[in-house]
Amino acid sequence: MGLEFAVLGPPRAWLDGRERALGRPQQRALLCALLLAPGELVPTQRLITALWGEDEEDWPKDPVGQIGTHAHRLRRALDRPGVLVAGPGGYRLAVAREAVDVFRYEDEAGRAAARLRDAPEEARELLARALGRWSGAALDGVPGPLAARTRERLAASRHAAVMASYEAELSLGRHAEVLAALRELTAARPEDEEAHRLCLLALYRCGRRTEALALFEVLRERLDRRLGLDPGGALTGLYERIRRDGPGLAVPRPRQLPPDIPDLVGRGAQVREAERLLRSDGGRGGGPVVVVLSGPYGAGASTLAVHLAHRVRDAFPDGQLYARGDAPGTVREVMAGFLRALGERPPEGASEGELGARYRAALAGRRVLVL
Repeated sequence: MGLEFAVLGPPRAWLDGRERALGRPQQRALLCALLLAPGELVPTQRLITALWGEDEEDWPKDPVGQIGTHAHRLRRALDRPGVLVAGPGGYRLAVAREAVDVFRYEDEAGRAAARLRDAPEEARELLARALGRWSGAALDGVPGPLAARTRERLAASRHAAVMASYEAELSLGRHAEVLAALRELTAARPEDEEAHRLCLLALYRCGRRTEALALFEVLRERLDRRLGLDPGGALTGLYERIRRDGPGLAVPRPRQLPPDIPDLVGRGAQVREAERLLRSDGGRGGGPVVVVLSGPYGAGASTLAVHLAHRVRDAFPDGQLYARGDAPGTVREVMAGFLRALGERPPEGASEGELGARYRAALAGRRVLVL
C-alpha cells in the first residue's frame, strides 16, 4: 500500500494502512507545501515564504534551520527512508500524485466536467466520487500563506464541483430530488447567481413557475441594493425564457447509459442480429421491439447489452433509460425514477398501475431505448 496522504480536510498520512502522527502545525505546513508539488524539488526559499510569508520581519530567527528541523521530524513521522530527501537548495517528497487525495479529486472533477454535456450519468458518478474525498475544509488547521491560498482555491473548486453535480442531476431529470438542496443553497449563498440559476430551472421543471420568477426578483433587488448590479446574462436569459415559457427549458432527453466497452471479442454475430431487430419498426404493428439477452452469471450478457445500447442509441433520439436488474429497489421505485427522467413528477403513494399508466403516456409518440 505504501504512503497515502489526505489534505482535503485536516492533513493525514497513512503508511501501509496505518495512520501516522504528523506533529506540530508548522511540521504539517511543511508537509503540505511538499505534497502540493509531489516529486518536485521545492526550493527552501519557497518553503520559507509558504510557511511565514514574504515579509522577513515575520520569519523566525533561523528559518533555514527551522525548515531543516521540521523536515527531520517529518522523516521520523513518515518512517519511510528515501521519501523526504534534501536536494540542492531544497527538499523533495518522493511520492506519486496518485498518493495525494487532492490530485485524485482534481482528476475526477476534470473528467466529470468534460463529460457533463454528453454523459451526465457518468459525470454524476465521477463528481460523487470526487466530492466524497472531502472531510472538511482543505488543509484544515495548517498555518501559513500557502495553506490559506490553497484553502481558498480548493473551496472555490469544491463549490464548482457541487454546482456541476446539480447540473448533472438536472440533465438527468432529477429536478424534484435536488430542489430542496438548491433552495437551501440559495438561502446560504443569497448572492450566488449560479446556485440561483439552477434553482430557477429546478423550480420551473417542477411546475413552480411563479416561485421561480419570484426568486429571480428577490435576487435582482438584493444585488441592486447591496452592489448596484443586475444579475448576469445567463441568469437573466433564463428568467426571460421562464417568463415566456420559451424553448430549451423542458427536461433534456435522458442519457442514462453507463460507459461503453468499445470492443467485444466473439460477439459480432449476436450484436449484428440484435442491432437489426432494434433498428426495425416493430413489424406491421409498428409497436415496441423487445430484445432479451440472457446467460449464466459472469458470461457478459450485461456488458453486451450496454455495448449494444450504445450502438443503436442514434435510433432512439428521444433518450435512453437505464436500470440495473440487480440493484436494490422495487418496480415502483424504478418506474418513478424513469418518470422523473422523462420530465414527469410521479405522485406520492401512486400504485404500480398508476405509475405504469403515466409511464406509457410519457413514452407515447417517443422513441426511447430502455435497458
